[in-house]
Amino acid sequence: MEHQTLHLYPIYMEPYQEYALTFGFEAYQALEPKRNLTINITRINTNQTNISINLKFSTNDSHYLTDFTIGVMESMLIYHDMSIHSAERIAESASTFAHTELEHLTNYEERSVHIILYLTEYNPHSIHRIDIDIATTNLHSDKRIPSLMEENEICKICMGKIVSDDSINELQYYHIYHHQCIVDWIRMNIRCPTCRATIS
Repeated sequence: MEHQTLHLYPIYMEPYQEYALTFGFEAYQALEPKRNLTINITRINTNQTNISINLKFSTNDSHYLTDFTIGVMESMLIYHDMSIHSAERIAESASTFAHTELEHLTNYEERSVHIILYLTEYNPHSIHRIDIDIATTNLHSDKRIPSLMEENEICKICMGKIVSDDSINELQYYHIYHHQCIVDWIRMNIRCPTCRATIS
């Protein structure tokens, strides 16, 4: 198996967003060659789990990534809270790396190729979209009407009273909020507005 790794300097793409990119490259003879691209995202200033994105890639005659592959990459990065500009820059770097490695690869059509993008993000305010999706699904499943004792409680997000026909969610430590208030809240902050515990 051939293995090459290219280290790039940190890329400063957006205000308050700093990324460091490292690429890995593997190529080996195969009866049924495959083209796989993996994006591993680590956000070292957050408590989030690491993100791993796997997709098939294709290249044009010049060994750059096709527009379709680049579009899929950008969509996945934007989904994970990257700005459009950042996603475009990252995908462009991946395409350039693919071209650099593949144009010197002999018997390309007979080899499986795996490109790995290691993306380290230093932005402390990034959000993990999978965590948000799970939390939102759980909130929809757990919403209910308030009990008699909970009526006239104050939602700490909108500061409005909770009334009998409201939909509410109860988080840990009996913190209750209007359902739509807490759903809107976690799109920006996945911690409880009262105690700062992570909403899951």
